[in-house]
Amino acid sequence: ADSAGQDVTTADTDGAITRTAGTVTGGTVNLNAEEGIAATTAAGTLNAVNGATGGAITITEADDVTLGTVTNAFATGAVSVTTTSGTITTGAVAVTANNGIITLTANDTSVANASPEGITVGAGGISSGGGAINLLAADDIALGGDVNATAGTVTITADSAGQDVTTADTDGAITDGNGATNNITAGTVALTATEDIGAVADPLEITVGSFSASGANIYLANTGGVALAGITTAGDFSFTASGSITTTGAFSVNGNMSLTATGENDITISNNITRTNTVAGTLGLVAGRSVIFDSGADVTGSGAGGVYNVTLNSDSNADGVVGGAIKLGSGTVIASNGGSITLGGGAAPATTAAIGTAANIDGIRLDGAQLQSGIGSISLRGAGFAGTSDARGILFNGDGVAATGLIQSSSGTISLIGTGGAGANNNGGVVIGNVGPTTGTVTSASGAVTVTGTAGNSSGINNMGVYIGGGTGVVESTGTATIGITGHGGSGTGGN
Repeated sequence: ADSAGQDVTTADTDGAITRTAGTVTGGTVNLNAEEGIAATTAAGTLNAVNGATGGAITITEADDVTLGTVTNAFATGAVSVTTTSGTITTGAVAVTANNGIITLTANDTSVANASPEGITVGAGGISSGGGAINLLAADDIALGGDVNATAGTVTITADSAGQDVTTADTDGAITDGNGATNNITAGTVALTATEDIGAVADPLEITVGSFSASGANIYLANTGGVALAGITTAGDFSFTASGSITTTGAFSVNGNMSLTATGENDITISNNITRTNTVAGTLGLVAGRSVIFDSGADVTGSGAGGVYNVTLNSDSNADGVVGGAIKLGSGTVIASNGGSITLGGGAAPATTAAIGTAANIDGIRLDGAQLQSGIGSISLRGAGFAGTSDARGILFNGDGVAATGLIQSSSGTISLIGTGGAGANNNGGVVIGNVGPTTGTVTSASGAVTVTGTAGNSSGINNMGVYIGGGTGVVESTGTATIGITGHGGSGTGGN
C-alpha cells in the first residue's frame, strides 16, 4: 500500500492494509504499508513493514511462522503477531517498534497437544524502543537474542493459561538460547513458567531494574543493581548481580535460595523469606560488601524434617579494602527450623569475620533481632571498622534498642567471636546489651555457649573484650548447656 512506483505524489503517505476477510497464503508473505497492517496469513516466513505515518501491525497467523523483517516505524505504533495454533520463531533480523508495544502470542488449540507451540527468539532479538514487550506461549520460550524494552516492561509467560487449551499440558520453560549473551534488557520484568526459568549451568542473563518471577526453579544473572519484586517457586532460586540487590516483594522459595552481589555491593532484605519443605535446604546471602535486613524482614523455615541452613556472608571478596558488615534490624527473626545459622565474612564465613564499614562500623549488629535455631548451631564472627569509636566486633541489642533481642538454641551450640576495631573509645569485641531499655539474651538448653571477645587496640577508654550490660545483657543456660566467656581487653587510657 502506498507503493512508490504507483504514487506520483511523494507527499502522499496514505496507504494501509486492512483485513475484511480471507487469508494471505504463501511460503513467504511480504506486507508493506504506511498507515498500518491488519491481516490474516498462512505464511512460512512473514515480512511486515509499516512506515512512520501511522497505524499498527496486527497479524493473525494460522500455523507455525518465522518472522523475517517485522518493523513498525510509526511512533508508539504496536506490533502484534498471534498464531491460531503454532510456533513463532524470530531470526537474525530484530523485530522492532518505535516506542510501541510488541506482543508475540503462540497459541495451542489442539486438545491432543500433538506438537509444542512456543516462541523462539533468534539472534536478532526483539527491540521496542521503550514500549512494553509481551511474549505469551502455550509451551516453551527460548531466548536466543536480547528482548530489549530499554527502560520499559517485559512480560514473558510460558505455558500461559490463555494460550493453551490443554490444562494437563505443563510444558513451559523459559530457556537461554545464546550462552553468556544478554537475554533481557528492561526497566521491569515479570517472568512466569510452569517449568524452569534458566538453568544451573546456564542462567538467563538480564539487565533490568526490577523483576518478579514464578517457576519450578529459577536461575538468573543480572548486570548492575536490581530490586527483586517477589519470587515464588516450589524449587530453587539462584540469582547473581554485579550491583547491589534490594527487595520490594516477599520470597516463597521451597527449595534452596541464593543471592549473590559481586564487587563492592550490598544485599538489603526488606521482605520476608519463607521456605516449607520436609527435606533440608539452604539460604545463602553472599555480598561483596554488607548484608542488611531492614526492620521486620524475617527468614522462616518450616516443615517436619525441613531444616533450613542459613548463611549471611558479607565481604565475600575479602579484599581488605572496604569490608562488609552484617546488620539485622529491629523485629527481624531468623528461625531455621533446626538448621544452622551462620553470620560471617570472607570466603569461609564460619571461620572468618564480617568486617565493619564506614557506613556500618560494627562487624555484626543485631538491633532487637532474633536468631532461633532449635537443634541447629549458631555462629557469629565479626570485626569492627578501624579508625573510629564505637566499632564493635559484635553488638547485640546495644545503644538503646527498643525491641528485645534473642539468640537461642535448644541443643545446638552457640558461638560469638568478635574483635573491636582499632580506634579511640568503646571498641569492644563482643557487646551484649550495653544501653537499655530492653534485653539481649543468649540462651541454650543443652548446646554449649561460647563468647570470645578481643577489644580493639585503641587510644581511649572502654575497649573491653566482652561486655554484658547489667540488666540488659544475659548469657544463660536453661538446662545442661555449658557457658564459656573469654575476654581480652584492648589498649587505651582506662576501662579496658
